[in-house]
Amino acid sequence: MPDTLRPRCSVCGFSWDWGRDDAIGMVAESPELYALALEDVGGIGAGALAGAADHLWRMVDTLRFGTERLWWLAHDPDATPPAVDAEALARLRPPGSRSVAV
Repeated sequence: MPDTLRPRCSVCGFSWDWGRDDAIGMVAESPELYALALEDVGGIGAGALAGAADHLWRMVDTLRFGTERLWWLAHDPDATPPAVDAEALARLRPPGSRSVAV
């Protein structure tokens, strides 16, 4: 879909017309950007920090599962990667249960 129909994200800056190197650069920069964002959230209160940490961990999970799927495509393109059960994952790792420091 052309970028004009799917505008750049106002929060993270993602654009659908990015190339491979742009996307890799965004992922590479994300640890520093999240550290800065979580540092700012810390002064707002524990609830805001927990919500920000939950968002961060969802991104970690998304990147982890996305990476696994790319490995499947690269090394065994005829196989079907397993589906991710978001509800089961949420039961195993409920909101507020994961460390901000980690």
